[in-house]
Amino acid sequence: MIFELWLEPIWQRLLQQVLRQKIPHAFLFCGPKGIGKTQLVQTFEQLLLCQSPTKDGACGQCRSCYLYLQQHHPDFKCLSFDDEGIGIDDIRNMSHYIEQTSHQQGRKVVSLLGADKLLPASANALLKTLEEPLGDAVLLLVAENLKLLLPTIKSRCFIINIPQPALEIVNENHQQRIALMQAFSEGNVKAFEREDIQQFIVADPFAALYLIYYWLIEIIRYALQSKTDFLFNDVNENQLKSLLQTITTTQVFTFLDNVQEAIKHLSLPGVNKSLVFESLFCQWQDICQGEKKYGRA
Repeated sequence: MIFELWLEPIWQRLLQQVLRQKIPHAFLFCGPKGIGKTQLVQTFEQLLLCQSPTKDGACGQCRSCYLYLQQHHPDFKCLSFDDEGIGIDDIRNMSHYIEQTSHQQGRKVVSLLGADKLLPASANALLKTLEEPLGDAVLLLVAENLKLLLPTIKSRCFIINIPQPALEIVNENHQQRIALMQAFSEGNVKAFEREDIQQFIVADPFAALYLIYYWLIEIIRYALQSKTDFLFNDVNENQLKSLLQTITTTQVFTFLDNVQEAIKHLSLPGVNKSLVFESLFCQWQDICQGEKKYGRA
């Protein structure tokens, strides 16, 4: 996957739980702000909903994955803490939602962001929900401060502690990923010859491919909703807007299919990994430069 180095072991543990069908009814993800909780939880949401999970994660091709990526999955709900907070009625509605039969004959997944900011009444309502059988539903709680949660809530969750990584690891890993995204934003194959990008590809080709995959998902999300989640925090928004003026979402979807195929090929024995990336880079350059030359379709 595309996780930072400090998230990869946690992800592998979650992945094995799903593949082995050893899934607790409630998870509690806890760690400081900016550590990568959102990325980890979102990827786990898709994995839990996926109808054909693989050894690397969600397949990205089944109907359930499609609905999730389009943010229209009927068996997924997310509650987030905003200026109005999460009220007791929100928690009760969530409980009622969990009790309903799933639409896709799979799991129901509910994420609650800012669980440590719940008011006492809402926290007690959440505790009552956790005390009841959840059936095939999985509840994902996300918090920054574990100490602010009721002990009885913590005791009913599988706790995922995300520690603060060493600063030097953060900087090196982060800059390599930003460099790869910027190279794609430029749409010039020469940009991929940068030493830091090549080091990233050689060191972790799967992480590089999955980064490209989710980068494309973020482009589609921005094109349709004018917002992104976690991948474009450090990339100039004007650069993203400029890119979307030169290519169509149809082309992005087509290239997304090519990346999915590349991920499959990368798993084959004896495959030339350098050629896989070179082919993708050239395809993307043709898309960008072709549209710049001939105009949008």
